[in-house]
Amino acid sequence: MKRVDVRGTRWWRSATKLAACFLLGASAGGAVMLVLLGDQVDQLYAELHKRNNELQQLQDELESLQEELSVEQKEEAIQGIDLNLLERRDQNLNKVTREMINAEVYQWLKQMNIIGEPVSRYEELPQFFRETINHHTVKLDQKEYQLRFEAVSIGSRIRIWFYVQEVVDDVAIW
Repeated sequence: MKRVDVRGTRWWRSATKLAACFLLGASAGGAVMLVLLGDQVDQLYAELHKRNNELQQLQDELESLQEELSVEQKEEAIQGIDLNLLERRDQNLNKVTREMINAEVYQWLKQMNIIGEPVSRYEELPQFFRETINHHTVKLDQKEYQLRFEAVSIGSRIRIWFYVQEVVDDVAIW
């Protein structure tokens, strides 16, 4: 039997030409695409780098805020306000009047947004409560009562002791 030289056949020559054209076309196409799209790829890489920097900055800021939040959470916050209306011996305030005065003063203090604030903010400021409460007037049923600060205890709950005196003819007699 005769050996046939496959490389010398027409089929082999056609296949190698086809493979060479394919490789040449692929190389030429890749070069054309590189020239046409290279600038866009560079822009996308620059945008990716910019976004990565922004992401890093945001992550750093997030970590900073989380640390700050954890410090504030560790700090004790004011949970509430307890009012203690003291009464002099010669005063005879009925229970309803006492409760109404306490409710009025509580609402007034609550509007100052003290609840939820860190205790350390008010810890060194007992004069704040003295100045806030002294000479404040509460009006109930055509009567006016003037407050006088006595004492304050500042902790997770603020406890305030104060006296009231009925104002007669714009004068409160203590």
